[in-house]
Amino acid sequence: DESITSRDDVQQRSRDNSISSLMDMSQIATLPEAERNVILPPSPLYKIVLTGGPCGGKTTALARLSSYLRERGFEVLTCPEAYTILASNGMSLSYYETEGMPGVIQNTVMDVQMNLEDGF
Repeated sequence: DESITSRDDVQQRSRDNSISSLMDMSQIATLPEAERNVILPPSPLYKIVLTGGPCGGKTTALARLSSYLRERGFEVLTCPEAYTILASNGMSLSYYETEGMPGVIQNTVMDVQMNLEDGF
């Protein structure tokens, strides 16, 4: 009997058992790709964060990096920047003039960004 050494081992064993109890690999191979993606263990997910000040080249680097990775067979998803979304949809710079608002705005931007990233 193999010993279980981590939570990942438990999850993997559970995944393996549920797959084998449902169908064998030849049956899984006949399923549409979307259904296989739900049943089979996920591929590794890599996250890359680009940081820098205004006009620091983040957007240019993102475009080049995305193209580079796609050309090499990676699936690339990019997450929009929260501040740009908020600013382009009505958040005015005049909000910063209200006492206490800079902190509220910063928290809002962070909350929106984290929710966007969690959605990817």
